[in-house]
Amino acid sequence: MCNEIDIHIKKNSKVISLQYGVGEIIGNFTMYDGIDDYLEVEYSVDSKTRYFCIKHISDVRLLSSRDSIDSALNLMSKRLNDHTIENNFSESTVRFLDKNVAFIVRRIVELFRKDQLTIKDNILLHSTIDSLIQEIEEVYRVDHQCARGIVSDYLKCA
Repeated sequence: MCNEIDIHIKKNSKVISLQYGVGEIIGNFTMYDGIDDYLEVEYSVDSKTRYFCIKHISDVRLLSSRDSIDSALNLMSKRLNDHTIENNFSESTVRFLDKNVAFIVRRIVELFRKDQLTIKDNILLHSTIDSLIQEIEEVYRVDHQCARGIVSDYLKCA
């Protein structure tokens, strides 16, 4: 995993977080005791650097490409309309580097397919959709309303 992280550091890969927005991976910070490594992310909104434990990272994910988002939105629409398509969602095995737009889409489909949503599920669904909207804003370079409209169009099919 360190080699993969190093590649993202060299590329200054972008990550997205609901709490902080879009940031760039700028480094890998190793604690003095060597127990955990931290991902160093700089956020443009407030020019602050934040650190996320690589082993337990859940607050940020890699920003996807426009092609990946287009493909994921189409897949989401198909999965929401055809319950015979398996969703194959298993969060416990998802690593930070695998958390991309496909991860978000699988989560949305999983929640939409539930017969009844708990309060926690409802909050999770809205957060997940907000994350997708935020990613579309950044990648498509559109405003919030336009990004919300794009997601809404794909969800209307359900």
